[in-house]
Amino acid sequence: MEKCNGNGSSEIPNTQAQDSDEYDMMKQFYVTVGPGFVIGLTGFCAALVFMDKWRLAYFRFVEDMKDRLLARF
Repeated sequence: MEKCNGNGSSEIPNTQAQDSDEYDMMKQFYVTVGPGFVIGLTGFCAALVFMDKWRLAYFRFVEDMKDRLLARF
């Protein structure tokens, strides 16, 4: 009978542990990205609510972009 690897052992590598590690990393990624997105969005909205100059500048910018896009079509 032939053996596939050169060191003489016929053990099959354990890929289940690697899959579990990758799943844990993805879970940690989403656990950190979710709250970060919520906090960032809340901070942006709070800045628009409490700072009049920023709110006016932001909505003027959005309106200018809308007008530029509509002018092209």
